[in-house]
Amino acid sequence: MMCELSTASAQSSFRLEGKVDVDSGTIVLIPAHDSLLYPKEHYYREARIRKGAFSFEGEIAYPLPMMLSLKEGDRLRFRSTWFYLDGGLQKADWQTNNTQATDAHVRNAAMEEQEKYAAAFAEVQYRLHQLMIGINGMEDVPANAGTKATLQAQHREQTEKKYAMIVQYAKEHPASYLPLWDAARMLDLGFLPFYDTLWASLSETVKNSVPGRAFREAVDKLKLTVSGQKMPLLPVTDGSGKDTVIAGAPAGYTYTLVDFWYSSCYPCMRMFPGFKKVYEEYHPKGFELIAISIDEGSYIDNWKKVIAEKGLPWPQYLDKNKQLVQRLHIQRFPTSFLLDSEGRIVAQDLRPEALEAFLKEQLK
Repeated sequence: MMCELSTASAQSSFRLEGKVDVDSGTIVLIPAHDSLLYPKEHYYREARIRKGAFSFEGEIAYPLPMMLSLKEGDRLRFRSTWFYLDGGLQKADWQTNNTQATDAHVRNAAMEEQEKYAAAFAEVQYRLHQLMIGINGMEDVPANAGTKATLQAQHREQTEKKYAMIVQYAKEHPASYLPLWDAARMLDLGFLPFYDTLWASLSETVKNSVPGRAFREAVDKLKLTVSGQKMPLLPVTDGSGKDTVIAGAPAGYTYTLVDFWYSSCYPCMRMFPGFKKVYEEYHPKGFELIAISIDEGSYIDNWKKVIAEKGLPWPQYLDKNKQLVQRLHIQRFPTSFLLDSEGRIVAQDLRPEALEAFLKEQLK
């Protein structure tokens, strides 16, 4: 798995010159991933578009995954697919599309490395994609249980193969930032032992970079909520503004689901009918549900409105200033943790059907 490496490790100048299918306006250069992984000077840049041309310039120490977007008033419209910004002069040619992100056709040393890197993983990525199509397309009925279990086992095997390939690449190319960024894109999957294995294979330069240190911090936060760990103390605020602390599972309940959400999150609200059904049946048998929303400011009124309109009967709290989701590195919503009576995490992100099946077996 050999390829040329980008050499942008020391601070160097960059210039991105580009064309876009818009005659004038403002174009912005923004992080493609969590901004905490980036040096602050790369959080946001904007440039004027003149006769369809634009340019950005500054200093950069290592390749950074970025995106282009157009600014209209206070909104960003259209997005490019992500690309690596690197040191030196690089060109872009972006055709916008109002329905999907499009390639900005950026060419530089890091993107040349990325093409070869992606090619090395093409076979395993294709296999993973095909397996997911098979798994998701299969009805969840007893007759399919054996076949689905086989596909899931094959998917786990291919996933582990991919992780091993990333680690091997890092060992062969310790100066490359690509394995680090590849792993950073997986952080919303929760803690993976693969992260620590990869970390041991990275160079000290990569580890001590801004994305390296941020990645390490995120991984350490994710370790706080792996299965078997006791749920950390959760300082929250109730609907009246009173501060309290959720310390593990509430007394008297065998299992407790802690659900993180917010009031404009459609996937979150899509879970409510199923959770209400589970709650009505199993709350009298020893199940509790605690919801923690990240709504703040003017959105708190909407939070209260959704709770009332949906008729949610379980305790509701707010994560003041998003301190919990930051401390636990919760990046996607909904995220939930199922706790046993001692407050230990036994499962994560159970859908209502899976939660019902679990409680049916455990709370007989």
